[in-house]
Amino acid sequence: MLLPALPNPILPKPARPAPRPELPNPTFPLPRLPNPTLVPPAFPKPRFCPPTLPAPRLNTPTLPNPTL
Repeated sequence: MLLPALPNPILPKPARPAPRPELPNPTFPLPRLPNPTLVPPAFPKPRFCPPTLPAPRLNTPTLPNPTL
């Protein structure tokens, strides 16, 4: 036997938890850091190098090979 569809019962909303009271934000005095000193660079300054000769070109035209 089929029963008529009943509307969904209205369920009570779950109770929301009480908002927590705001905790005071403790402020700790920050330690005084010494002024940073200039650190020497890890690599020495590159010395001036005169320009080197260009690499020889590999696709230089050659004379026809007479042995072929």
